[in-house]
Amino acid sequence: MIHSDLLPATLSFGIAAIVTWTEVATSKFPRTLFLAIHIGTIYCYALLYGAISVVLYLCSAVALDDGGHGQAISGPVGGSPWLIAVVIGVCTKAVMHVRLFTLQIGGASNQIPIGIETLVQIFEPAMLRSIDLKHYNARMTYIAPSVHGRTLDGVRSSIAENLPPEIPRDEQVAFKRDVERRGTVKDMLDAYLLFAGKDNFCRVFSMSERSTSGSFSGSSGGAPVPVAQDSTRIS
Repeated sequence: MIHSDLLPATLSFGIAAIVTWTEVATSKFPRTLFLAIHIGTIYCYALLYGAISVVLYLCSAVALDDGGHGQAISGPVGGSPWLIAVVIGVCTKAVMHVRLFTLQIGGASNQIPIGIETLVQIFEPAMLRSIDLKHYNARMTYIAPSVHGRTLDGVRSSIAENLPPEIPRDEQVAFKRDVERRGTVKDMLDAYLLFAGKDNFCRVFSMSERSTSGSFSGSSGGAPVPVAQDSTRIS
């Protein structure tokens, strides 16, 4: 049985890893994916859920085998090992976050989920914190060349004049209020990168860089090349 289940288990592993990576990347870093793809911890996190899916698949293969005689129990997936592998791969992360109730200890921030999700608390909070910290460091490295020589008023004005009209008005108003509360140029640039994305960031602040310093870090056909670089790989 083990040999016949290796390929479906591999399929389940791949699907679970891809689903997990995609969910984390698109939910946490929708506008800075170009930085997130260099964070190695995200891949470790996804591979870990892939490994869990293999365990779940092998357990299901044993459970669906009728006493080891090869008579699969029929069900909604029809007993097909490939279909079972696909279903388990897609659902692994959701299954591992099933909770019966939440135990609150002390403040509201100190909550312990009771259920299957209790198991993932062994590794998930620390890995997600590591991912967030590495993403923050990647952003700071990326925007660092654009910080020098700028003033709070100048950055605030550039941001206010370059909010994409496709973004709903109420979101723009809320973002402007958030920018007003930022006390440093670095924080303002970081907020704009997270809000408007890489293309808008490079367009706005590369043009400002040319107008203030008269130079770029390079050019091609007269088009400005972003000063900020994103080639650093985050381990």
